[in-house]
Amino acid sequence: HVVACEPDHDRAEDETVVARAFERETDAAVETRSDVAGALDVALDAADAGDAVVVAGSLHAVAEARARWARPKVPKRVDSLAEAEATLEDADVGGPGVWRMRGKAVHRVVRTRVQPRQAQYLKEELLSLGGECAISALNDQDRENLDVVLLGTLAQFRRLVEKLDGQPYGLAPLADELRATLSVQTERVPDSVPEAARPGADVVPVDEEIERVVPVIEALAETEAMVSIDTRKAPVARAAIEAGADLLNDVSGLEDPEMRLVAADHDVPVVVMHSIETPVDPDSDVHYDDVVADVIDYLTERVLLAEKAGLDRSQILVDPGLGFGKSPRESFELLGRLGELRALGCPVLVGHSHKSMLELAGGKAGDALPETVAATAIAADRGADIIRVHDAAENVNAVRVAMAAADPDAVDPE
Repeated sequence: HVVACEPDHDRAEDETVVARAFERETDAAVETRSDVAGALDVALDAADAGDAVVVAGSLHAVAEARARWARPKVPKRVDSLAEAEATLEDADVGGPGVWRMRGKAVHRVVRTRVQPRQAQYLKEELLSLGGECAISALNDQDRENLDVVLLGTLAQFRRLVEKLDGQPYGLAPLADELRATLSVQTERVPDSVPEAARPGADVVPVDEEIERVVPVIEALAETEAMVSIDTRKAPVARAAIEAGADLLNDVSGLEDPEMRLVAADHDVPVVVMHSIETPVDPDSDVHYDDVVADVIDYLTERVLLAEKAGLDRSQILVDPGLGFGKSPRESFELLGRLGELRALGCPVLVGHSHKSMLELAGGKAGDALPETVAATAIAADRGADIIRVHDAAENVNAVRVAMAAADPDAVDPE
């Protein structure tokens, strides 16, 4: 009995050619499979006690067959986002993939007591998210409370608590309790901002910045939330990282030469933003031949500097700097052509929340939630990897709608 197959190699012969050779030269029954693993399964299933299964062919074919027994299957105990990140990074998963998938690797089990109709609502919602909810068999509608056990990943619990906010049956308090118990607010990245970059902002001395930000970061570091430090000064960045910050956000685009070295020495991702001057001078007249092309050229140089310091492009997040030295029209052009920044080979971050550019769309600077949510959907559709906003829940929903439109099969209940 011969099972012909084709190894996964560009010089491998097609399985039908191998099969014809055996049919011509032997009397054996010959069948084909498109891959080595499939052929091996057929051969092993057909073998009786005492039979030998022989794998013949190139070293590539033998290596693929050997993987059936030699493939490592290492169980990992993952109890926190940090452990999830470490496991994914050990497997050489890229930076954006680590951030996107880490919450799916951390599982949680919660036992609580709720009213019968609350229990049913929780079960329906968790099942729709891919989790599970076990309800006490003592399901007596006359009982005041029932035991329930909620099972899911951090990512599923995060989506559950967002659904519970404002839902019926008085489940909002449970959402708050789950947030506190599981730190499921990790879809949000708290950003500590010791010095403003807005027009006319005062420059804060380094020592004062450190005094402002370190206690805040130390408190946030006790949770599983990822913490960002927004600073233009390398000493502040270094103190923040040592206090527990996970991400550097530099609105000056690495103007301080030491900033990229701090990020590389601590192996911390850094956000590099395009800004002609920081703080922004509202009276400055900046001319762009093509605002998108000019921003890409600027960021290309900054990314190269960060790479030379030892950072991988997956650790360098580029931000076009909407509203920083740009007119509203130019900011909207950057938003609409955001996909062009993918040419840099880096994750793309966008910050547009409640900015004055949204006044063109009818909003008010500092109070433009509908316009911000609309811009978030556009940014997600155009390829942004990270959205920096104030109103997390509303904007997360906008991102999900954009993702569903891009990949309807991912949300198909069937």
